[in-house]
Amino acid sequence: MLENLQAIILAGGISERFQTGKTKLIEKICGTEMILYPVNLLKSLYIPTTIVVGFQHDRIQKIVQDHHDKVTFVLQQEPLGTGHATQLTKNIWSQDHILLMNADIPLVTPDIINKLYRQHIKADADISFVTAHSMGLDTTKYSRVSFDNDKIQVTEGPDNTQSDDSDQCCISAGIYIAKRSFLNQHIDKLSKNETTGEIYLPELIKIASDHLCKIITTAVSFDIVRSVDTLADLWAVEHIKRSQLMLHWMDHGVRFANTLNILIDETVHIEPGCYIGSGALLLGKTTIKSGSTIGAYTHIQDSIIEEQCLIPSHMIITKSTITKETILQSFSVIDNQTNQEKTESTFTGARKTVDATQQQDF
Repeated sequence: MLENLQAIILAGGISERFQTGKTKLIEKICGTEMILYPVNLLKSLYIPTTIVVGFQHDRIQKIVQDHHDKVTFVLQQEPLGTGHATQLTKNIWSQDHILLMNADIPLVTPDIINKLYRQHIKADADISFVTAHSMGLDTTKYSRVSFDNDKIQVTEGPDNTQSDDSDQCCISAGIYIAKRSFLNQHIDKLSKNETTGEIYLPELIKIASDHLCKIITTAVSFDIVRSVDTLADLWAVEHIKRSQLMLHWMDHGVRFANTLNILIDETVHIEPGCYIGSGALLLGKTTIKSGSTIGAYTHIQDSIIEEQCLIPSHMIITKSTITKETILQSFSVIDNQTNQEKTESTFTGARKTVDATQQQDF
Protein backbone atom coordinates (compact mmCIF):
# COMPACT_ATOMS: atom_id res chain seq x y z
CA MET A 1 0.00 0.00 0.00
CA LEU A 2 1.26 3.48 -0.91
CA GLU A 3 1.01 5.41 2.33
CA ASN A 4 0.08 9.09 2.71
CA LEU A 5 -0.87 9.36 -0.96
CA GLN A 6 -4.05 10.50 -2.67
CA ALA A 7 -4.74 10.87 -6.39
CA ILE A 8 -6.22 13.56 -8.60
CA ILE A 9 -7.24 12.53 -12.13
CA LEU A 10 -7.39 15.49 -14.51
CA ALA A 11 -10.38 14.86 -16.81
CA GLY A 12 -11.76 18.30 -17.58
CA GLY A 13 -10.62 18.74 -21.20
CA ILE A 14 -12.98 19.25 -24.14
CA SER A 15 -11.44 16.60 -26.47
CA GLU A 16 -11.21 19.12 -29.31
CA ARG A 17 -8.83 17.04 -31.44
CA PHE A 18 -11.25 14.10 -31.50
CA GLN A 19 -13.72 16.18 -33.53
CA THR A 20 -16.60 13.91 -32.52
CA GLY A 21 -18.55 16.38 -30.40
CA LYS A 22 -18.25 14.21 -27.30
CA THR A 23 -15.67 13.62 -24.62
CA LYS A 24 -13.00 11.11 -25.60
CA LEU A 25 -13.02 9.69 -22.08
CA ILE A 26 -16.20 7.69 -22.73
CA GLU A 27 -14.70 5.97 -25.79
CA LYS A 28 -14.03 2.28 -25.19
CA ILE A 29 -10.65 0.59 -25.41
CA CYS A 30 -10.97 -3.20 -25.47
CA GLY A 31 -14.50 -2.90 -24.12
CA THR A 32 -13.74 -0.52 -21.24
CA GLU A 33 -14.33 3.24 -21.23
CA MET A 34 -11.08 5.22 -21.25
CA ILE A 35 -11.86 7.04 -18.00
CA LEU A 36 -12.08 3.71 -16.16
CA TYR A 37 -8.47 2.78 -16.90
CA PRO A 38 -6.85 5.27 -14.51
CA VAL A 39 -9.68 4.82 -11.98
CA ASN A 40 -9.27 1.02 -12.00
CA LEU A 41 -5.51 1.42 -11.76
CA LEU A 42 -5.70 3.62 -8.67
CA LYS A 43 -8.31 1.39 -7.06
CA SER A 44 -6.00 -1.60 -7.50
CA LEU A 45 -3.37 0.35 -5.55
CA TYR A 46 -5.87 1.43 -2.84
CA ILE A 47 -5.23 5.11 -3.51
CA PRO A 48 -8.14 7.44 -2.64
CA THR A 49 -9.12 9.20 -5.85
CA THR A 50 -10.75 12.45 -6.96
CA ILE A 51 -11.56 13.26 -10.59
CA VAL A 52 -11.67 16.81 -11.91
CA VAL A 53 -14.39 16.80 -14.58
CA GLY A 54 -15.63 19.47 -16.95
CA PHE A 55 -16.88 18.90 -20.50
CA GLN A 56 -19.81 16.41 -20.47
CA HIS A 57 -19.07 15.75 -16.81
CA ASP A 58 -22.41 14.03 -16.25
CA ARG A 59 -21.56 11.27 -18.74
CA ILE A 60 -18.13 10.72 -17.19
CA GLN A 61 -19.50 10.68 -13.65
CA LYS A 62 -22.21 8.15 -14.51
CA ILE A 63 -19.71 5.72 -16.03
CA VAL A 64 -17.40 5.97 -13.04
CA GLN A 65 -20.20 5.74 -10.47
CA ASP A 66 -21.59 2.63 -12.16
CA HIS A 67 -18.30 0.90 -11.31
CA HIS A 68 -16.92 2.73 -8.26
CA ASP A 69 -18.80 4.24 -5.34
CA LYS A 70 -15.93 5.85 -3.44
CA VAL A 71 -14.55 8.17 -6.11
CA THR A 72 -15.22 11.87 -5.55
CA PHE A 73 -15.55 14.62 -8.17
CA VAL A 74 -14.61 18.28 -8.54
CA LEU A 75 -16.23 20.30 -11.32
CA GLN A 76 -14.12 22.57 -13.53
CA GLN A 77 -16.72 24.95 -14.95
CA GLU A 78 -14.43 26.35 -17.65
CA PRO A 79 -11.68 24.45 -19.52
CA LEU A 80 -8.81 26.54 -18.23
CA GLY A 81 -6.09 23.89 -18.25
CA THR A 82 -4.56 21.22 -16.04
CA GLY A 83 -2.98 23.74 -13.69
CA HIS A 84 -6.31 25.42 -13.02
CA ALA A 85 -7.93 21.99 -12.54
CA THR A 86 -5.32 21.15 -9.91
CA GLN A 87 -5.84 24.47 -8.13
CA LEU A 88 -9.54 23.62 -7.77
CA THR A 89 -8.65 20.59 -5.61
CA LYS A 90 -6.68 22.44 -2.93
CA ASN A 91 -9.38 22.15 -0.27
CA ILE A 92 -9.48 18.33 -0.51
CA TRP A 93 -5.76 17.69 -0.14
CA SER A 94 -5.48 15.58 2.99
CA GLN A 95 -2.41 13.36 2.48
CA ASP A 96 1.26 14.27 2.60
CA HIS A 97 1.76 13.44 -1.09
CA ILE A 98 -0.51 14.13 -4.07
CA LEU A 99 -0.50 12.05 -7.26
CA LEU A 100 -1.63 14.08 -10.28
CA MET A 101 -2.28 12.31 -13.58
CA ASN A 102 -3.98 12.94 -16.88
CA ALA A 103 -7.06 10.87 -17.65
CA ASP A 104 -6.10 10.02 -21.24
CA ILE A 105 -3.15 7.65 -20.66
CA PRO A 106 -4.94 4.28 -20.37
CA LEU A 107 -1.93 1.96 -20.67
CA VAL A 108 -0.23 3.04 -17.44
CA THR A 109 0.51 0.10 -15.16
CA PRO A 110 0.71 -0.24 -11.36
CA ASP A 111 4.47 -0.78 -11.70
CA ILE A 112 4.91 2.77 -13.02
CA ILE A 113 3.03 4.34 -10.11
CA ASN A 114 4.86 2.14 -7.61
CA LYS A 115 8.25 2.99 -9.10
CA LEU A 116 7.56 6.72 -9.16
CA TYR A 117 6.31 6.65 -5.57
CA ARG A 118 9.29 4.67 -4.26
CA GLN A 119 11.80 6.99 -5.90
CA HIS A 120 9.90 10.06 -4.74
CA ILE A 121 9.85 8.89 -1.12
CA LYS A 122 13.43 7.56 -1.12
CA ALA A 123 14.81 10.84 -2.48
CA ASP A 124 12.54 12.96 -0.28
CA ALA A 125 11.69 14.86 -3.46
CA ASP A 126 9.47 17.92 -3.62
CA ILE A 127 8.03 16.84 -6.95
CA SER A 128 8.61 13.78 -9.13
CA PHE A 129 7.31 12.93 -12.58
CA VAL A 130 7.35 10.26 -15.29
CA THR A 131 9.25 10.82 -18.53
CA ALA A 132 9.67 8.94 -21.81
CA HIS A 133 11.72 9.30 -24.98
CA SER A 134 9.96 9.58 -28.34
CA MET A 135 12.51 9.95 -31.11
CA GLY A 136 11.00 10.31 -34.58
CA LEU A 137 7.46 11.11 -33.39
CA ASP A 138 5.54 14.34 -33.41
CA THR A 139 5.74 15.26 -29.76
CA THR A 140 4.15 18.70 -29.99
CA LYS A 141 1.01 17.29 -28.37
CA TYR A 142 3.06 16.13 -25.37
CA SER A 143 4.69 18.22 -22.67
CA ARG A 144 8.35 18.49 -23.64
CA VAL A 145 11.10 18.22 -21.01
CA SER A 146 14.16 20.38 -21.57
CA PHE A 147 17.39 20.69 -19.63
CA ASP A 148 19.64 23.75 -19.55
CA ASN A 149 22.66 23.38 -17.30
CA ASP A 150 21.18 22.78 -13.84
CA LYS A 151 17.70 23.94 -14.82
CA ILE A 152 14.77 21.81 -15.96
CA GLN A 153 11.43 22.82 -17.38
CA VAL A 154 8.41 21.22 -19.01
CA THR A 155 6.51 23.10 -21.71
CA GLU A 156 2.95 22.49 -22.87
CA GLY A 157 0.56 24.06 -25.36
CA PRO A 158 1.74 26.70 -27.87
CA ASP A 159 5.09 27.04 -26.08
CA ASN A 160 5.87 23.45 -27.02
CA THR A 161 7.34 23.21 -30.55
CA GLN A 162 8.88 20.34 -32.46
CA SER A 163 12.67 20.17 -32.21
CA ASP A 164 15.26 18.25 -34.19
CA ASP A 165 17.59 18.26 -31.20
CA SER A 166 17.99 14.67 -29.98
CA ASP A 167 18.66 16.00 -26.50
CA GLN A 168 15.12 17.42 -26.44
CA CYS A 169 13.21 14.22 -27.29
CA CYS A 170 12.15 13.69 -23.69
CA ILE A 171 8.48 14.18 -22.88
CA SER A 172 6.50 14.30 -19.66
CA ALA A 173 3.92 11.55 -19.38
CA GLY A 174 1.50 13.66 -17.36
CA ILE A 175 2.01 11.75 -14.09
CA TYR A 176 3.33 13.69 -11.08
CA ILE A 177 3.75 13.09 -7.37
CA ALA A 178 4.29 16.20 -5.26
CA LYS A 179 4.52 16.94 -1.59
CA ARG A 180 1.40 18.66 -0.37
CA SER A 181 3.63 21.27 1.31
CA PHE A 182 5.25 22.02 -2.06
CA LEU A 183 1.89 22.35 -3.79
CA ASN A 184 0.51 24.60 -1.07
CA GLN A 185 3.48 26.89 -1.50
CA HIS A 186 3.66 27.00 -5.29
CA ILE A 187 0.42 25.94 -7.00
CA ASP A 188 -0.91 29.51 -7.15
CA LYS A 189 2.26 30.69 -8.87
CA LEU A 190 1.24 29.03 -12.13
CA SER A 191 0.78 31.63 -14.85
CA LYS A 192 -1.94 32.03 -17.48
CA ASN A 193 -0.73 31.35 -21.02
CA GLU A 194 -0.96 34.51 -23.11
CA THR A 195 -2.13 32.63 -26.22
CA THR A 196 -4.70 30.20 -24.83
CA GLY A 197 -5.62 31.76 -21.51
CA GLU A 198 -5.08 28.36 -19.88
CA ILE A 199 -2.98 27.47 -16.84
CA TYR A 200 -0.68 24.50 -17.42
CA LEU A 201 0.39 22.13 -14.64
CA PRO A 202 3.83 21.30 -16.15
CA GLU A 203 4.99 24.83 -15.30
CA LEU A 204 5.34 23.52 -11.74
CA ILE A 205 8.59 21.83 -12.79
CA LYS A 206 10.16 25.13 -13.84
CA ILE A 207 8.93 26.75 -10.63
CA ALA A 208 10.46 23.91 -8.61
CA SER A 209 13.73 24.22 -10.53
CA ASP A 210 13.88 28.00 -10.09
CA HIS A 211 13.36 27.58 -6.33
CA LEU A 212 16.04 24.85 -6.11
CA CYS A 213 13.50 22.26 -5.04
CA LYS A 214 14.34 18.59 -5.37
CA ILE A 215 13.01 17.07 -8.61
CA ILE A 216 13.08 13.37 -9.49
CA THR A 217 12.26 11.84 -12.90
CA THR A 218 11.32 8.25 -13.68
CA ALA A 219 11.84 7.09 -17.27
CA VAL A 220 9.48 4.51 -18.83
CA SER A 221 8.67 3.16 -22.29
CA PHE A 222 6.85 5.66 -24.49
CA ASP A 223 4.20 3.13 -25.58
CA ILE A 224 3.04 2.66 -21.99
CA VAL A 225 2.36 6.37 -21.54
CA ARG A 226 0.91 7.17 -24.97
CA SER A 227 -1.87 9.68 -24.62
CA VAL A 228 -5.09 9.55 -26.63
CA ASP A 229 -5.67 12.91 -28.32
CA THR A 230 -7.08 11.83 -31.70
CA LEU A 231 -9.00 8.90 -33.16
CA ALA A 232 -5.71 7.72 -34.66
CA ASP A 233 -4.23 7.67 -31.15
CA LEU A 234 -7.24 5.67 -29.97
CA TRP A 235 -6.65 3.10 -32.70
CA ALA A 236 -2.94 2.83 -31.83
CA VAL A 237 -3.54 2.48 -28.09
CA GLU A 238 -6.25 -0.13 -28.57
CA HIS A 239 -3.93 -2.13 -30.82
CA ILE A 240 -1.24 -2.07 -28.12
CA LYS A 241 -3.75 -3.05 -25.44
CA ARG A 242 -5.10 -6.00 -27.45
CA SER A 243 -1.56 -7.17 -28.13
CA GLN A 244 -0.86 -7.04 -24.40
CA LEU A 245 -4.00 -9.04 -23.66
CA MET A 246 -3.17 -11.77 -26.16
CA LEU A 247 0.41 -12.01 -24.94
CA HIS A 248 -0.95 -12.42 -21.43
CA TRP A 249 -3.27 -15.25 -22.43
CA MET A 250 -0.60 -16.97 -24.54
CA ASP A 251 1.62 -16.96 -21.45
CA HIS A 252 -1.26 -18.74 -19.70
CA GLY A 253 -1.69 -21.56 -22.21
CA VAL A 254 -4.09 -20.09 -24.79
CA ARG A 255 -3.39 -20.45 -28.51
CA PHE A 256 -4.55 -17.85 -31.04
CA ALA A 257 -4.80 -18.73 -34.74
CA ASN A 258 -4.11 -15.15 -35.84
CA THR A 259 -3.29 -12.37 -33.42
CA LEU A 260 -3.86 -9.68 -36.05
CA ASN A 261 -7.63 -10.02 -36.46
CA ILE A 262 -8.92 -11.39 -33.16
CA LEU A 263 -10.74 -8.86 -30.98
CA ILE A 264 -10.72 -9.46 -27.24
CA ASP A 265 -11.97 -7.27 -24.40
CA GLU A 266 -9.98 -6.83 -21.19
CA THR A 267 -12.89 -8.26 -19.17
CA VAL A 268 -12.71 -11.64 -20.96
CA HIS A 269 -11.22 -14.61 -19.09
CA ILE A 270 -9.72 -17.62 -20.90
CA GLU A 271 -8.48 -20.77 -19.20
CA PRO A 272 -5.46 -22.84 -20.34
CA GLY A 273 -5.70 -25.26 -23.25
CA CYS A 274 -8.13 -23.19 -25.32
CA TYR A 275 -7.82 -22.45 -29.04
CA ILE A 276 -9.19 -19.21 -30.49
CA GLY A 277 -9.80 -19.17 -34.24
CA SER A 278 -9.02 -16.40 -36.70
CA GLY A 279 -11.35 -13.41 -36.62
CA ALA A 280 -13.07 -14.39 -33.37
CA LEU A 281 -14.69 -11.67 -31.25
CA LEU A 282 -14.61 -12.27 -27.49
CA LEU A 283 -16.43 -9.43 -25.78
CA GLY A 284 -17.81 -8.28 -22.45
CA LYS A 285 -17.77 -10.56 -19.41
CA THR A 286 -17.11 -13.74 -21.37
CA THR A 287 -15.38 -16.79 -19.86
CA ILE A 288 -13.89 -19.57 -22.00
CA LYS A 289 -13.10 -22.58 -19.81
CA SER A 290 -10.25 -25.05 -20.28
CA GLY A 291 -9.88 -27.14 -23.40
CA SER A 292 -12.52 -25.37 -25.47
CA THR A 293 -12.15 -24.45 -29.14
CA ILE A 294 -13.63 -21.27 -30.59
CA GLY A 295 -14.03 -21.35 -34.37
CA ALA A 296 -13.16 -18.65 -36.86
CA TYR A 297 -15.31 -15.50 -37.01
CA THR A 298 -17.43 -16.55 -34.05
CA HIS A 299 -18.87 -13.76 -31.91
CA ILE A 300 -19.20 -14.45 -28.17
CA GLN A 301 -20.38 -11.78 -25.75
CA ASP A 302 -21.21 -11.91 -22.02
CA SER A 303 -21.33 -15.70 -22.11
CA ILE A 304 -19.76 -18.75 -20.45
CA ILE A 305 -18.29 -21.54 -22.54
CA GLU A 306 -17.62 -24.46 -20.22
CA GLU A 307 -14.87 -27.09 -20.44
CA GLN A 308 -14.06 -29.01 -23.64
CA CYS A 309 -16.70 -27.33 -25.82
CA LEU A 310 -16.39 -27.12 -29.60
CA ILE A 311 -17.81 -23.85 -30.86
CA PRO A 312 -17.58 -23.89 -34.67
CA SER A 313 -17.08 -20.99 -37.04
CA HIS A 314 -19.57 -18.20 -37.72
CA MET A 315 -21.55 -18.52 -34.47
CA ILE A 316 -23.16 -15.71 -32.49
CA ILE A 317 -23.50 -16.44 -28.77
CA THR A 318 -24.71 -13.72 -26.39
CA LYS A 319 -25.68 -13.81 -22.71
CA SER A 320 -25.70 -17.62 -22.72
CA THR A 321 -24.02 -20.60 -21.08
CA ILE A 322 -22.80 -23.54 -23.14
CA THR A 323 -22.25 -26.50 -20.84
CA LYS A 324 -19.20 -28.75 -20.88
CA GLU A 325 -18.35 -31.00 -23.84
CA THR A 326 -21.01 -29.48 -26.06
CA ILE A 327 -20.57 -29.41 -29.85
CA LEU A 328 -22.57 -26.80 -31.74
CA GLN A 329 -23.53 -26.33 -35.38
CA SER A 330 -22.09 -23.50 -37.47
CA PHE A 331 -24.05 -20.47 -38.67
CA SER A 332 -26.34 -20.30 -35.65
CA VAL A 333 -27.43 -17.72 -33.09
CA ILE A 334 -27.80 -18.48 -29.38
CA ASP A 335 -29.08 -15.60 -27.27
CA ASN A 336 -29.86 -15.55 -23.53
CA GLN A 337 -29.97 -19.34 -23.23
CA THR A 338 -28.39 -22.26 -21.39
CA ASN A 339 -28.18 -25.79 -22.73
CA GLN A 340 -28.74 -28.29 -19.93
CA GLU A 341 -27.53 -31.55 -21.38
CA LYS A 342 -24.23 -33.06 -22.41
CA THR A 343 -23.82 -34.32 -25.96
CA GLU A 344 -21.06 -36.29 -27.62
CA SER A 345 -21.98 -35.35 -31.16
CA THR A 346 -23.94 -32.28 -32.20
CA PHE A 347 -26.01 -30.05 -29.99
CA THR A 348 -28.81 -28.59 -32.09
CA GLY A 349 -30.79 -26.84 -29.39
CA ALA A 350 -30.29 -24.47 -26.52
CA ARG A 351 -32.53 -24.22 -23.48
CA LYS A 352 -33.47 -21.42 -21.17
CA THR A 353 -34.93 -22.57 -17.88
CA VAL A 354 -37.76 -24.33 -19.73
CA ASP A 355 -37.67 -27.33 -22.06
CA ALA A 356 -38.25 -25.55 -25.36
CA THR A 357 -35.53 -25.86 -28.00
CA GLN A 358 -34.44 -22.38 -29.01
CA GLN A 359 -31.40 -22.44 -31.30
CA GLN A 360 -31.94 -20.32 -34.43
CA ASP A 361 -30.36 -21.40 -37.71
CA PHE A 362 -29.53 -18.95 -40.48
